[in-house]
Amino acid sequence: MRVSFNSYSNNLVSRLGKLNAQQVNLQRQLSSGQRVAEAFEDPASFGRALTSNTEKARIQTQARNLSRAEVVSKFSGETLEQLKTVADQANLDVNQTDGLTSSADFSARALKVNQQIEQALRVVNAKIAGDYMFAGANTAE
Repeated sequence: MRVSFNSYSNNLVSRLGKLNAQQVNLQRQLSSGQRVAEAFEDPASFGRALTSNTEKARIQTQARNLSRAEVVSKFSGETLEQLKTVADQANLDVNQTDGLTSSADFSARALKVNQQIEQALRVVNAKIAGDYMFAGANTAE
């Protein structure tokens, strides 16, 4: 087999070029303090970085959901307190109805009961962030 006279020198120059490029990459890593510059250099670390971004997004979503749940629970608690106040007043009015005899008294009491019902409906139809509080799954109605 015949070998050209400068194949050894060409091969040497090629290998020296590759070593020089590798040396430049190592010096860049050393100066920047980064152990990995490309994903192929450490696939396990790259996978952990991708997983941490996904985990961060999941945690942020949970934080938003918890914040909304806190607001909804406070609002619903206050709304239920208002409804309890209306129900207590209605119960008191019912107990005072026993002694009524005239139709005018009954008409006045009926008007007051209708007002209490309307007030209770306003309380129950409360909205938070555009959604009805006690609407169940269909919050648009």
